Amino acid sequence: MQEELSWGNPYPYQVDPQDSSFIFSSDSGVNFFVYLADGSYYFPKYPALEGNVKTFGFDLRKPVTAEQGYDPRVKDTVTAILKDILVNNKDLGLVYVCSTKDNRHAGRSHLFAKWFGEAQANEAHADPEKRLHLSFMSIEIKGDTDQDTVFAGCIVRSDSQFCKLLMHACANFNTDLDDKTFSVEE
Repeated sequence: MQEELSWGNPYPYQVDPQDSSFIFSSDSGVNFFVYLADGSYYFPKYPALEGNVKTFGFDLRKPVTAEQGYDPRVKDTVTAILKDILVNNKDLGLVYVCSTKDNRHAGRSHLFAKWFGEAQANEAHADPEKRLHLSFMSIEIKGDTDQDTVFAGCIVRSDSQFCKLLMHACANFNTDLDDKTFSVEE
């Protein structure tokens, strides 16, 4: 199934039975994981989204000591995993909040938006019978300083029964969130 669903040239990946995360290794030996968690917390004013929104993230399984450089297959693998999740969960919405741990959250947000745009462009060339139509929104919540600014985004299938509601919730993320003082540090 991975072959059929792939965007680009992803690394082989598998589900870790301990925590249901997706794990893969790069050619340079770096181990990554993509994880999901309940995302309903971010949308307390939208009870219909309870259980239908997951936050996702990805990170290194173990920290690396040297800079590994850019590897386009990491992007291909992460986007293939996300596509796999959405193909198999029509009504699931995915939300990400960029980590502020090293003050590179704005760059992460721009990079992910770029990845999504490239994946959508690839999808436009897919067999119309297998094409996946997605809605995407980037979110920026201005803080008092650049470090306090939160970057996030959401992705949902356009044919999901929750697409319009999730897009509305994301558009109002800044005003609807009860505790706007949270930070995303790991």
